[in-house]
Amino acid sequence: MLADARRMDALPFPRSADSLRQPARHWLEVFTRWGFVANAVVYFIVGTLALRWALGAGGELTDPEGAFRTLGRTPFGRPGIIALIPGFFSYAIWRVVAAVFDGDRDGRTWAGWFGRAFGILKGVLYAALGMTAVRLAFGTGGGGSNWTAGVLRGGSGRAIMFVVAGGLLAFACFEIYRALQAQLSRGLHLAIDDARVRRWVIGISRFGIGARGLVIGAFAGLLFKAAAAGRSQIPAAQQAIRMLGGVHPVLYIIAAVGIIAYGIYLVVLARYRRIEAG
Repeated sequence: MLADARRMDALPFPRSADSLRQPARHWLEVFTRWGFVANAVVYFIVGTLALRWALGAGGELTDPEGAFRTLGRTPFGRPGIIALIPGFFSYAIWRVVAAVFDGDRDGRTWAGWFGRAFGILKGVLYAALGMTAVRLAFGTGGGGSNWTAGVLRGGSGRAIMFVVAGGLLAFACFEIYRALQAQLSRGLHLAIDDARVRRWVIGISRFGIGARGLVIGAFAGLLFKAAAAGRSQIPAAQQAIRMLGGVHPVLYIIAAVGIIAYGIYLVVLARYRRIEAG
């Protein structure tokens, strides 16, 4: 396990004195770390609801929008959602800017360009998540789903679904590989002196990454199936967990606990991840 722990750490990239003098960079880092926490909150809610559902203790299988609605029903619901919004958008901005200026030192190899392109895609997806939070917090209209459905009903809609499904399947395989090979984020430096705590953090993170990979892979399968059947509607995210449970009931629990574990990994990233835009 100690060997695994060493593999999990990328060497920290020391921040330059120039970056420390830039207030804009400082605040981008602060809000980006809050973005990791905001994402973790969504994972905690989705995973907890799914686990309660799997154990027959109430709960439901839901997606991030459902997590926002669940949060909105609590006494601090609307203020809680509003507090998360800056995190989603700052995280999205950081992903895009870091991809453009190679903040994660991916380089200009094919793998590097792929990683940077995926970073931009993640930025767009989290900006959309932020817009969903804005819509639910302030009651603004949102036509994102209608726009997506319109695109998919077009002549190239089926091809787009196949391409997206293929990309998601490749990403799912990569996430499972990362979990098996004990590879966390390249920009993560776990400054934890207690070896036992360190092993637990690494183990939980690996489990969360692998379980999320399974869920993403299941969703890719659903998307392939929908594209092959000529349907233009994107499957609901929670159907991926239902699909896994159809293979074996224990996968319901593995997926739910894994989603919670990935939320813990996001908190670890919020604390120890290197945040640079370039």
